[in-house]
Amino acid sequence: MISSQQGVKYAFVVKQDDTIERRTLENRGMFEGKRIVKSGLKDGEKVVSTRLQLLQPGMPVKPIPEQEIPPAQSTPSKSEPRK
Repeated sequence: MISSQQGVKYAFVVKQDDTIERRTLENRGMFEGKRIVKSGLKDGEKVVSTRLQLLQPGMPVKPIPEQEIPPAQSTPSKSEPRK
């Protein structure tokens, strides 16, 4: 989750010791409804996505993975013949 304060974009990242740090981000627009982050995050890092207003750098957290949403099942359109 990307937040903004006085025009500066940032996210809270979970460190190896399960504490958080605030990272300044540079983003590069949107793609398919998601922000493209140019710098400030590394591949595979965990980012906090809830209760952001309560967070402080150095605070201990207990990471809980988000559940993956299954892809929507396609339904045949009226023009497609059913088998």
